[in-house]
Amino acid sequence: MSPSVLYRISNVSAITARVDYQDVDYDEAFFGLLTDYTDARLSLSYSRAFSQRNTAIVGATYRTFETADSFSSVDGIGFNIGFDRRLSETMRFRAKAGLEDTELVGADNELAWVADVSLSRQLETISLLAQYRRSVNASGSGQLGARDSINFSFSRELNDKITAGLGARIYSTKAVNETAAAFDDRDYVQLRSQFTWNLSEVFSVQAEYRYTVLDRELLGESSNSNEVTLWLSYQPRPVIRSR
Repeated sequence: MSPSVLYRISNVSAITARVDYQDVDYDEAFFGLLTDYTDARLSLSYSRAFSQRNTAIVGATYRTFETADSFSSVDGIGFNIGFDRRLSETMRFRAKAGLEDTELVGADNELAWVADVSLSRQLETISLLAQYRRSVNASGSGQLGARDSINFSFSRELNDKITAGLGARIYSTKAVNETAAAFDDRDYVQLRSQFTWNLSEVFSVQAEYRYTVLDRELLGESSNSNEVTLWLSYQPRPVIRSR
Protein backbone atom coordinates (compact mmCIF):
# COMPACT_ATOMS: atom_id res chain seq x y z
CA MET A 1 0.00 0.00 0.00
CA SER A 2 1.14 3.55 -0.73
CA PRO A 3 -1.01 6.23 0.94
CA SER A 4 0.04 9.86 0.47
CA VAL A 5 -0.99 13.27 1.77
CA LEU A 6 -0.39 16.70 0.22
CA TYR A 7 -0.59 19.86 2.33
CA ARG A 8 -0.45 23.25 0.62
CA ILE A 9 1.38 25.78 2.78
CA SER A 10 0.64 28.63 0.37
CA ASN A 11 -0.15 29.25 -3.27
CA VAL A 12 3.48 28.54 -4.20
CA SER A 13 4.65 25.87 -1.73
CA ALA A 14 3.49 22.45 -0.52
CA ILE A 15 4.59 19.44 1.54
CA THR A 16 3.91 15.85 0.44
CA ALA A 17 4.16 12.79 2.71
CA ARG A 18 3.98 9.22 1.39
CA VAL A 19 4.30 5.78 2.97
CA ASP A 20 5.19 2.68 0.92
CA TYR A 21 4.70 -0.58 2.83
CA GLN A 22 5.20 -4.18 1.70
CA ASP A 23 4.71 -7.33 3.77
CA VAL A 24 5.69 -10.27 1.56
CA ASP A 25 4.94 -13.85 2.62
CA TYR A 26 5.95 -16.71 0.28
CA ASP A 27 4.07 -20.00 0.33
CA GLU A 28 7.31 -21.94 -0.12
CA ALA A 29 10.17 -19.75 1.14
CA PHE A 30 13.57 -21.36 1.50
CA PHE A 31 16.91 -19.99 2.70
CA GLY A 32 19.25 -18.55 0.09
CA LEU A 33 16.66 -18.05 -2.64
CA LEU A 34 13.39 -16.72 -1.19
CA THR A 35 12.55 -15.43 2.27
CA ASP A 36 9.64 -13.48 3.73
CA TYR A 37 10.29 -9.79 4.38
CA THR A 38 8.77 -6.43 5.32
CA ASP A 39 9.80 -3.18 3.69
CA ALA A 40 8.55 0.24 4.90
CA ARG A 41 9.54 3.60 3.45
CA LEU A 42 8.54 7.13 4.50
CA SER A 43 9.06 9.93 1.97
CA LEU A 44 8.75 13.66 2.64
CA SER A 45 9.15 16.35 -0.01
CA TYR A 46 8.88 20.11 -0.10
CA SER A 47 8.14 21.94 -3.35
CA ARG A 48 8.17 25.65 -4.10
CA ALA A 49 7.17 27.39 -7.31
CA PHE A 50 9.46 30.25 -8.32
CA SER A 51 7.44 31.08 -11.44
CA GLN A 52 4.54 29.73 -13.43
CA ARG A 53 6.95 27.38 -15.18
CA ASN A 54 9.62 26.42 -12.62
CA THR A 55 9.28 24.53 -9.32
CA ALA A 56 12.11 23.36 -7.03
CA ILE A 57 11.80 20.12 -5.02
CA VAL A 58 13.71 18.88 -1.94
CA GLY A 59 13.01 15.47 -0.44
CA ALA A 60 14.10 13.03 2.27
CA THR A 61 13.37 9.33 2.90
CA TYR A 62 13.61 6.86 5.77
CA ARG A 63 13.43 3.09 5.21
CA THR A 64 13.35 -0.08 7.30
CA PHE A 65 13.82 -3.49 5.69
CA GLU A 66 13.92 -6.81 7.55
CA THR A 67 13.61 -10.45 6.60
CA ALA A 68 11.45 -12.83 8.62
CA ASP A 69 14.49 -14.76 9.87
CA SER A 70 16.27 -11.46 10.78
CA PHE A 71 19.18 -12.53 8.57
CA SER A 72 19.08 -9.12 6.84
CA SER A 73 18.08 -5.90 8.58
CA VAL A 74 18.48 -2.48 6.98
CA ASP A 75 17.88 1.03 8.28
CA GLY A 76 18.44 3.66 5.65
CA ILE A 77 18.00 7.35 4.97
CA GLY A 78 18.20 9.33 1.76
CA PHE A 79 17.79 12.74 0.22
CA ASN A 80 17.11 14.15 -3.23
CA ILE A 81 16.75 17.45 -5.02
CA GLY A 82 15.10 18.29 -8.29
CA PHE A 83 13.01 20.62 -10.35
CA ASP A 84 9.82 20.65 -12.37
CA ARG A 85 9.56 22.78 -15.52
CA ARG A 86 6.54 23.35 -17.73
CA LEU A 87 7.89 23.50 -21.25
CA SER A 88 4.49 24.44 -22.68
CA GLU A 89 0.82 24.23 -21.80
CA THR A 90 0.83 20.52 -22.69
CA MET A 91 4.41 19.39 -21.99
CA ARG A 92 6.22 18.98 -18.65
CA PHE A 93 9.80 18.01 -17.71
CA ARG A 94 10.68 16.74 -14.24
CA ALA A 95 14.05 15.61 -12.84
CA LYS A 96 15.19 14.44 -9.38
CA ALA A 97 18.47 12.93 -8.20
CA GLY A 98 19.96 11.98 -4.84
CA LEU A 99 21.60 9.37 -2.63
CA GLU A 100 20.16 6.63 -0.45
CA ASP A 101 22.08 5.11 2.46
CA THR A 102 21.24 1.43 2.94
CA GLU A 103 22.97 0.56 6.21
CA LEU A 104 23.01 -3.19 6.83
CA VAL A 105 22.99 -3.80 10.56
CA GLY A 106 26.46 -4.96 11.65
CA ALA A 107 28.09 -4.03 8.31
CA ASP A 108 29.47 -1.02 6.48
CA ASN A 109 27.16 1.57 4.96
CA GLU A 110 26.23 1.25 1.31
CA LEU A 111 25.43 4.33 -0.78
CA ALA A 112 23.30 4.11 -3.90
CA TRP A 113 22.39 6.99 -6.17
CA VAL A 114 18.77 7.37 -7.21
CA ALA A 115 17.12 9.41 -9.95
CA ASP A 116 13.79 10.07 -11.62
CA VAL A 117 13.67 11.90 -14.97
CA SER A 118 10.46 12.16 -16.97
CA LEU A 119 8.94 13.98 -19.92
CA SER A 120 5.16 14.02 -20.14
CA ARG A 121 2.58 15.49 -22.47
CA GLN A 122 -1.09 15.96 -21.70
CA LEU A 123 -3.49 16.63 -24.56
CA GLU A 124 -7.25 16.87 -24.37
CA THR A 125 -7.84 13.11 -24.39
CA ILE A 126 -4.31 11.66 -24.70
CA SER A 127 -1.49 11.31 -22.13
CA LEU A 128 2.12 10.41 -23.04
CA LEU A 129 5.04 9.62 -20.70
CA ALA A 130 8.72 8.78 -21.16
CA GLN A 131 10.69 8.13 -17.97
CA TYR A 132 14.07 6.96 -16.71
CA ARG A 133 14.21 5.91 -13.06
CA ARG A 134 16.85 4.49 -10.73
CA SER A 135 15.57 3.25 -7.37
CA VAL A 136 16.47 0.94 -4.48
CA ASN A 137 14.05 -1.98 -4.15
CA ALA A 138 13.60 -4.91 -1.78
CA SER A 139 13.66 -8.52 -2.96
CA GLY A 140 12.78 -11.97 -1.69
CA SER A 141 16.44 -13.00 -1.43
CA GLY A 142 16.84 -10.75 1.62
CA GLN A 143 18.83 -8.05 -0.19
CA LEU A 144 18.26 -4.55 -1.55
CA GLY A 145 18.80 -4.06 -5.26
CA ALA A 146 19.41 -0.99 -7.45
CA ARG A 147 16.94 -0.98 -10.34
CA ASP A 148 17.37 0.98 -13.56
CA SER A 149 14.18 1.25 -15.58
CA ILE A 150 12.96 2.95 -18.74
CA ASN A 151 9.20 3.42 -18.99
CA PHE A 152 6.93 4.43 -21.84
CA SER A 153 3.17 4.83 -21.52
CA PHE A 154 0.25 6.00 -23.63
CA SER A 155 -3.35 6.44 -22.52
CA ARG A 156 -6.49 7.81 -24.15
CA GLU A 157 -9.93 8.70 -22.86
CA LEU A 158 -12.41 6.74 -24.98
CA ASN A 159 -15.37 8.54 -23.40
CA ASP A 160 -16.33 10.27 -20.14
CA LYS A 161 -16.18 6.97 -18.23
CA ILE A 162 -13.52 4.75 -19.83
CA THR A 163 -9.78 5.24 -20.36
CA ALA A 164 -7.48 2.74 -22.12
CA GLY A 165 -3.69 2.63 -22.05
CA LEU A 166 -0.59 0.79 -23.27
CA GLY A 167 2.90 0.75 -21.82
CA ALA A 168 6.36 -0.82 -21.91
CA ARG A 169 9.07 -1.13 -19.23
CA ILE A 170 12.68 -2.23 -19.50
CA TYR A 171 14.37 -3.13 -16.19
CA SER A 172 17.86 -4.02 -15.05
CA THR A 173 18.45 -4.89 -11.38
CA LYS A 174 21.80 -5.28 -9.59
CA ALA A 175 22.56 -5.91 -5.91
CA VAL A 176 23.38 -2.74 -3.95
CA ASN A 177 26.05 -4.62 -2.00
CA GLU A 178 28.70 -5.61 -4.57
CA THR A 179 29.88 -8.50 -2.37
CA ALA A 180 26.39 -10.04 -2.21
CA ALA A 181 25.32 -12.96 -4.33
CA ALA A 182 24.12 -12.10 -7.81
CA PHE A 183 20.81 -13.94 -7.40
CA ASP A 184 18.88 -10.70 -7.81
CA ASP A 185 20.79 -9.57 -10.90
CA ARG A 186 18.29 -9.72 -13.71
CA ASP A 187 17.03 -8.00 -16.86
CA TYR A 188 13.47 -8.01 -18.05
CA VAL A 189 11.01 -6.44 -20.42
CA GLN A 190 7.38 -5.90 -19.55
CA LEU A 191 4.42 -5.00 -21.77
CA ARG A 192 1.11 -3.95 -20.25
CA SER A 193 -2.38 -2.75 -21.09
CA GLN A 194 -4.84 -1.05 -18.76
CA PHE A 195 -8.50 -0.10 -18.70
CA THR A 196 -10.09 2.30 -16.21
CA TRP A 197 -13.82 2.66 -15.67
CA ASN A 198 -14.82 5.72 -13.63
CA LEU A 199 -17.83 4.78 -11.53
CA SER A 200 -18.09 8.26 -9.99
CA GLU A 201 -15.93 11.30 -9.27
CA VAL A 202 -14.05 9.41 -6.51
CA PHE A 203 -14.43 5.67 -7.33
CA SER A 204 -13.00 3.78 -10.30
CA VAL A 205 -12.40 0.16 -11.35
CA GLN A 206 -9.07 -0.64 -13.00
CA ALA A 207 -8.04 -3.76 -14.89
CA GLU A 208 -4.46 -4.41 -16.00
CA TYR A 209 -2.72 -7.14 -18.00
CA ARG A 210 1.09 -7.56 -17.92
CA TYR A 211 3.34 -9.81 -20.00
CA THR A 212 6.91 -10.09 -18.68
CA VAL A 213 10.06 -11.70 -20.08
CA LEU A 214 12.71 -12.24 -17.37
CA ASP A 215 16.40 -13.12 -17.77
CA ARG A 216 18.30 -14.12 -14.60
CA GLU A 217 22.05 -13.51 -14.77
CA LEU A 218 23.10 -16.03 -12.07
CA LEU A 219 20.93 -18.93 -13.21
CA GLY A 220 21.51 -18.25 -16.92
CA GLU A 221 17.88 -18.84 -17.83
CA SER A 222 14.89 -16.84 -18.99
CA SER A 223 11.17 -17.15 -18.39
CA ASN A 224 7.94 -15.32 -19.14
CA SER A 225 4.76 -14.68 -17.18
CA ASN A 226 1.23 -13.37 -17.57
CA GLU A 227 -0.48 -11.31 -14.87
CA VAL A 228 -4.00 -9.91 -14.62
CA THR A 229 -4.88 -7.42 -11.86
CA LEU A 230 -8.27 -5.96 -10.96
CA TRP A 231 -8.77 -3.38 -8.22
CA LEU A 232 -11.12 -0.70 -6.94
CA SER A 233 -9.64 2.78 -6.39
CA TYR A 234 -10.88 5.60 -4.18
CA GLN A 235 -9.48 9.09 -4.71
CA PRO A 236 -11.22 11.72 -2.55
CA ARG A 237 -11.69 15.21 -3.89
CA PRO A 238 -9.28 17.78 -2.41
CA VAL A 239 -10.59 20.00 0.37
CA ILE A 240 -10.13 23.69 -0.40
CA ARG A 241 -10.24 26.04 2.56
CA SER A 242 -10.81 29.73 2.01
CA ARG A 243 -9.27 32.28 4.34
